[in-house]
Amino acid sequence: MVRTIENILGIPPMNQLDLSAEAMTDCFTDKPDITAYRAVPNNIPLDSLNPALVSLSGDQLYWARKSLEQDLEDVDRIDDDVFNRIIWHAVKGYDRPYPDLIK
Repeated sequence: MVRTIENILGIPPMNQLDLSAEAMTDCFTDKPDITAYRAVPNNIPLDSLNPALVSLSGDQLYWARKSLEQDLEDVDRIDDDVFNRIIWHAVKGYDRPYPDLIK
């Protein structure tokens, strides 16, 4: 990536790693495609906040409370396992079990 940026800007490599890296030329074409595109509207309202705790129940309420317990005041203060589970359920839903990867 860095090598490609250097090539686009016309600047020399910053170090040997940049110099020996292969530029991402396969991502570009010689002629730009200026065909118009149709934007797809978002499905999730961008101006809505998380629902109030009083409107939640069950696992959704449990993980919302766990999310509020996380210490976000500084880097690396959260419980990684709990945070991964919060993200899992937020994305996959509360009826899909968290995978047990360690057996």
